[in-house]
Amino acid sequence: MRLLLVSIAFLSVLSVSCENKNTIDEGGIYIYLLADHESLDPLWEIDESTIVPEEKPIIQYEDILSYDSKSHTFKISSAAQESFKGTESSIHSRPFVLVANNEYIYTGYFWAAYSSAICPWLTIDPIHAQYAGELRIALGYPWLMEDMSIPDRRNDGRILNILRQDGKLIE
Repeated sequence: MRLLLVSIAFLSVLSVSCENKNTIDEGGIYIYLLADHESLDPLWEIDESTIVPEEKPIIQYEDILSYDSKSHTFKISSAAQESFKGTESSIHSRPFVLVANNEYIYTGYFWAAYSSAICPWLTIDPIHAQYAGELRIALGYPWLMEDMSIPDRRNDGRILNILRQDGKLIE
């Protein structure tokens, strides 16, 4: 009988801790640098089945203050803005993945505005992030050029639903 009571108590605690974990994980949007990935043809397209994100996100959901769905711009906290200082050269051309509800939504590259090279994929300028406190998700760098074909998932419903629910969406 005592073993039964201990087992029930253990399962109850386990059940509650699992419920709490799911609540914490759901509803978040995060941006991770990639530790590893493979590219498809064209060279810049990231094969999402090969993505290995770094352990810690570069942008936490708490750092996202708002998202403007027309300009595709995240306004970030001053702490997140500060984290970009001095990273221009180390983060330039680094791939990232945006994750919502633990699902990969889209990939891109941090691409500094001083670059003379084009990037035919989604980009975020880390210098703009540092000085303006915004992550503007652009289709290509310097812009979407003729013959570039980039899937546009910047306003994916999973992202917008999370932001709308938390009052962070500007439509």
